Amino acid sequence: MHVREYQRWLEAWDRARGWDQVLPAHTLAHAVEELGEVARLVLQWEGYKGAEGRAALQARLAEELSDLFVFLFKLAYQTGVDVEDALVRGQEKAESRYADLDEAGDLLARYHARQAEQLASWAGGEDAPAVEAPDAGAADPPASPRGA
Repeated sequence: MHVREYQRWLEAWDRARGWDQVLPAHTLAHAVEELGEVARLVLQWEGYKGAEGRAALQARLAEELSDLFVFLFKLAYQTGVDVEDALVRGQEKAESRYADLDEAGDLLARYHARQAEQLASWAGGEDAPAVEAPDAGAADPPASPRGA
């Protein structure tokens, strides 16, 4: 299935049920609710909270991500955003921002080092060295390893 086809299918499916008349703010609230469910499952995935087996957890995560995508696609059609076009522009933005793979690797290494320092300071209590703020002129690492 292609992204644009799915977005059109969802709008038609909603329209047949009258659900296309829901306000975008309500759609956003539902998306945030689904994002909370995804967050809870990711915490379980990382071992922070207890969870059933890995396969069952992955199946639940897939279901909740799908629910989140539905509301994001719905919000897009409600506001006139073509998701496929937006994804293409986002891909172009990512490619232009982090085209240098060595630089991207350096950013990720700095991010991992900061994570390790922070975890060590939390584990070590008061005697552990404080994590210093990054240099004001240094580029921040990407929010995710992919950098988008």
